[in-house]
Amino acid sequence: MSNNEIVNYIVDRINAGDDQYEIEDSLKRKEIDPGEFDTIIEVAQGKILEHKLKTYPRQHIIRFTVWTILFLFFSALFFFILPGLGITRSTVIISVLGTICLSISLLNVFIYYGSWREKNIKKFGKPKPPIEGYAIVSFFPGFIFYFIISSCFSSGADKILKETQEDAVATVIDGQSIEGKINYASVTVEFTTKEGKVVSAVEDVSSYEFKEFYVGQKLNIVYSKSDPHNIDLLIDNYSVIKMKGTQNREIEPKDLLKLATVSFSDLGAELNKISNNWVFNESEGVWINEKTRQAISTRKNPDQVALIMSRYGIDFNFVNKFVELGFVKVPAQEIGMKADATETIYIKDGYLASFKIVNKNFKSNVIIVVEKIEKEGNRS
Repeated sequence: MSNNEIVNYIVDRINAGDDQYEIEDSLKRKEIDPGEFDTIIEVAQGKILEHKLKTYPRQHIIRFTVWTILFLFFSALFFFILPGLGITRSTVIISVLGTICLSISLLNVFIYYGSWREKNIKKFGKPKPPIEGYAIVSFFPGFIFYFIISSCFSSGADKILKETQEDAVATVIDGQSIEGKINYASVTVEFTTKEGKVVSAVEDVSSYEFKEFYVGQKLNIVYSKSDPHNIDLLIDNYSVIKMKGTQNREIEPKDLLKLATVSFSDLGAELNKISNNWVFNESEGVWINEKTRQAISTRKNPDQVALIMSRYGIDFNFVNKFVELGFVKVPAQEIGMKADATETIYIKDGYLASFKIVNKNFKSNVIIVVEKIEKEGNRS
């Protein structure tokens, strides 16, 4: 064999993965002088390096570019495009898939970055992705990617929900809570859309909030017209502010004055401007706020509203707030009214407010009736 053929033979053996011992053993079988082994092998290695320096830079730049484009594409897809569609179902699976795609592409971007430089080619040759240690290498960025993608889906769904929201009253039909190293809880509600479609939707809640729910509970919610499964239970001030731009608050005397002049059909809308927790109970014919344990009864007179609340839960400044609004306490007889011993009467220009304690079934409640009157003494 000529020297050139011998060198090419060694090049093939090196590229095939043979070590120096195996190459020298094969050269012995070809009756090559052992004294020339080092020189021949060195020439072969030089030829391999020359080939690498000629071909690797272009290959590595192309691979770095491809992986960079893929990383940017996956970033746009999972951070912006898919969340912008308002997807609410299978988001966990999509987030995991996005995490894998982003982690693999970013890992390869780092592997191939600068691999086209001569010193790196001489030292490392062709980069080898750490397949065995991939899980360890990508764990931290993978965790971050999953958190970001999940947040993007949540923000995207919330944005669409806010833009396309419709109000509905939902009934809690199921729920589940898992407590351990990772706490998870969700509530399943059922409601009817404005189009008459019955929808069951699942909403994640905190383990603490989960304890507040029960099957059959009525909730004021909002759902998206474009995807009724995209909902918000509006169970805290943050959700109410985010979706409605208002904040839940306690009912005030000035609210009762306004409610006394509102038509019954508009009463619910006015109550929910104060707090989203007011839900109409059809069987009892009252609006109930379970959070504050209060009820607004249907009116007996057109310009009347009655607030029922626990005697022990009442704010003792509540009566004083009526006084601050200009109400004056008067004896019932003075205005031609019949009143119970536990009832006190306050009047102000065109308004009458009565406070009455009612004890029933071992419960003590306060009934506050506010009504608009034409003149004092018009109530009997």
